[in-house]
Amino acid sequence: MFQRRLAAIVAIDMVGYSRLVQLDEAGTLARQKAIRTDLIDPAVRGFGGRIVKTTGDGALLEFSSVVSAVEWAVAVQREMANLEVDIPEDRRIAYRIGINLGEIVHDGDDIFGDGVNIASRLEGCADPGGICVSEPVFLNVHGKLDLGFVDLGPQQVKNIQDPITAFAVLPNPEYAGTVVSARRTPKPTLRFGAVALALVLIAAGYLAWIWLAPPQPRGDRLLILPFAAATAGDRSLADAATEDFIASLSRVEGLQTVPHSISLGYNGIALEPGDIGLETGIRYVLDGMAAREGDRIELAVRLRDFGDAGAVIWEESASGAPADFFDLLAGLKQKAAAELVGPLSAPERSVLQAPATTDIEAFLAFAEAERFLASGNFFELEQSLPLYERAIERDPDFLAAHAGYATVNFIIWSRSYNTIRYTLDALEEAERTVRHILEVDDTHPDALGVQIGIKIEKRQWNAALTEARGAVFLQPDEPRLRYVLGQALLAARLYDEARTEFTAYEDLSPRLNASELRELAFHRLLLGEVDRALALLSRVPSEESDRIDQYIFAAAAHAQNGEIEIGKRFMDLFLKETVWNNLLWQKGYFGRYSDPALYAAWAEALSAVGMPASPFDFEKGREADRLEQDELVALFSDEYEEIIDTGPFGMPYRQDHPSEGVTVMHFGWMDGQPITSRWAIRDSQYCHRSEAVHVGREECSNVYIDREKSTDAVKYVANVYSFGVFESEFRRRVD
Repeated sequence: MFQRRLAAIVAIDMVGYSRLVQLDEAGTLARQKAIRTDLIDPAVRGFGGRIVKTTGDGALLEFSSVVSAVEWAVAVQREMANLEVDIPEDRRIAYRIGINLGEIVHDGDDIFGDGVNIASRLEGCADPGGICVSEPVFLNVHGKLDLGFVDLGPQQVKNIQDPITAFAVLPNPEYAGTVVSARRTPKPTLRFGAVALALVLIAAGYLAWIWLAPPQPRGDRLLILPFAAATAGDRSLADAATEDFIASLSRVEGLQTVPHSISLGYNGIALEPGDIGLETGIRYVLDGMAAREGDRIELAVRLRDFGDAGAVIWEESASGAPADFFDLLAGLKQKAAAELVGPLSAPERSVLQAPATTDIEAFLAFAEAERFLASGNFFELEQSLPLYERAIERDPDFLAAHAGYATVNFIIWSRSYNTIRYTLDALEEAERTVRHILEVDDTHPDALGVQIGIKIEKRQWNAALTEARGAVFLQPDEPRLRYVLGQALLAARLYDEARTEFTAYEDLSPRLNASELRELAFHRLLLGEVDRALALLSRVPSEESDRIDQYIFAAAAHAQNGEIEIGKRFMDLFLKETVWNNLLWQKGYFGRYSDPALYAAWAEALSAVGMPASPFDFEKGREADRLEQDELVALFSDEYEEIIDTGPFGMPYRQDHPSEGVTVMHFGWMDGQPITSRWAIRDSQYCHRSEAVHVGREECSNVYIDREKSTDAVKYVANVYSFGVFESEFRRRVD
C-alpha cells in the first residue's frame, strides 16, 4: 500500500562516469567501490539516512532530517575534495549532489514522486564537487549550519512544469551566513575546499549577502497550512481563508509565522508530527477546511503542537451565511492568536478584523497585491497595480483596495518609476483615488497619509504639518498618521518631535512587515539613530532581506557606524542590482527635506562605502574635459545642432526642441510617452527640470567633451544626467 510523507531526498551522481570507465575501467571501479565502502555508506548511516537504491554511478538516499541530509552532503564533499589529490585531474572521481525537501510516496523500500524527481534535477544543476538544494531546504538549514549559499534563482528543468528555485552550497566556514545571488549573472563554478574561488566570485561582482546580525532565533514557529476545500467548487473559499490567516497572524507580536511562500509549498500535504523535524523551528501547525453546505458556509480550524506529539491544543468550527464569511474568519483568527500569545493588544485585534469586502475574488486579488507592495521590490510593485484594479473592479466599495492603489501610484510618482507608469499619470491617479476615498470616509488614515505625503514631496511643509497634526489630534492612536506626522516633522527640521512620532508609530503598530521595518530604519538613520536603524534592519526576516532598499540602508548605517568594510559589501550588493545608481540620483530624493545637511550626511556615508558620484563613475578622471560656462553657452546656442539617436543603456532615443530652453525626450522604453524638460546654463553646469522626474526638482550636472576627437566643426560631448550619460555630436551649423 502506498504511503506518503515528508522527507529530505538526496540524489548523488558521479561526474563523467562513462568517460572515466573508458579511460581506466578497473582502477575507476575499484576506487568507486572504496569511496562507497569507506566514505559514502558509513556517512549515510552516521547521519541517520537510508540508501534507497543505487545505480552504476549514483544513489538515491532518504533522511528524516533535512539538516542531517545537508550535513551528510557537506561531509562527503569536503572529504572528496582531499581524497583524490594524488590522482591525475582528468581521472579524479567527483560527485554532484542534489537535495530536496518534499513529499515522497513509499512503495515497499522504494520511493518516488515529485519530491524525488526534483532532487534528481537539482543534482544536475550542481557543479562537479558541489551541492545544489531546493528553496525549502535552504530555508530550513540557513542559519543553522556554518555554510554559505549561492542563490541560483529559478531553474527550468526537464519534466518539472514549474521552475525550481535552487541554491548552491558554499561549505567554507568563513562564508557562513553568506548568500551570493547569481540570478542575473552566469552560474559560477563552485568547488569544495577552494576558498580562493569564493573570494574570486565576490571580487568579480557576484552578490554576497553578509547578514546584519546573527540569524534570528526561530523559537516556536507557526506554520499555517493551506486550507483544504471540501469540493473543487470550494477552492476560492479555502484560498481566501489561507490568505486571511497568514496575512493577519504574521502581524501579531510574539508569533513567528513561516513565510507565505513556504506555507503554500505544503498545499495538499496532510502533515503529521513525524513528517517535519523540530529542527525546522516549527512547533505549531494550523490547518483547516472550508465548505459550502447549501446556503451556508462551514469553516473548521485546528491548532496542533508538534512539540507535544501533535496534540490538538485548540480547534473550532463556525458556520454562517456567505456574506458572513470574513466575519467568521475574524472570530477564528482572534481565538487562534489568543491561544498562542494570550491577550491581544488593540493594534493586534485591528489586524485580525474582517477585511471590508464580502467578495472573495476581490479579497484574493487584494491580498496578492498587498504582498507585492510590502515586498519593496520594484518589479513586484509593478505587478500590484492590475491586482488592485481587479479588486476594485470586483468590489468598487472596497476602500482598502483603493488605498493600496493610491499608495502604489504615489510611490511610482515620488520615486520616478516612469518605466512602470508615466509618473504624472500616476500622480493624477493617486490624487483622484484619494479624493474618492475621503469622500466616503474623511478619516481614512491611508488616504490621508498619501495626501500628506504628496504635500511633503511638493515641499509644502507647513500645509503638510497642519494637516498631519490635525489628523493625529482626531485619531491619536492611528499608527499610520503618527508615521506620516513624523515624516512631515523630519522634512520641516523638527527632529525631536519627529523622533517622538516615530516611536509612537512603533508602539501603536502591530508587528511591522519587512518594508515597514526598512522605511522606519531609513528615517532613524536620517535622525542620526544608527543603532536603532541597524536593530530595525536586523528584524527583517532573512527570507525578505535581499532587497535593494535593505542593501543601501545597511550600507549607509554601517558607514555611519565606522564599519566601512561591511558597508562596502552592502554597497556592492546594491550596485549590482542598480548598476547606474549614483549620488546625483540619490540627491533628487532629498528635495523633500528642508535641511540640506540631511543629504550631505547621506552622501558622505554612501561615498565612503563606494557609491559613485555619477552614473558608472563616468566623471572620475575627466576633470580636464569638463566644459566651462562660456563653452556651454556656445555649445547650446543656435551655432550648433545636436545629433543623438541612442540614450543611456544603449536604448533608442531621440529629442525635439520645440522652443528655446525646452527639450522633449523620447525614450525607447517609454512606449511613446515623451518627457518634457526645461534647461538652462547655470555657472558651469547644465541644469534641467522635468515634472516627470524627481517631482520636478531641478538637477544640475556637468558636461564633458572628447577634446582629442572633437574638431571645430564637430564636438563629441557627454551630458551627465542622474540616470545615465547622453553621448551626442554637436555639429556647427553651416549658413
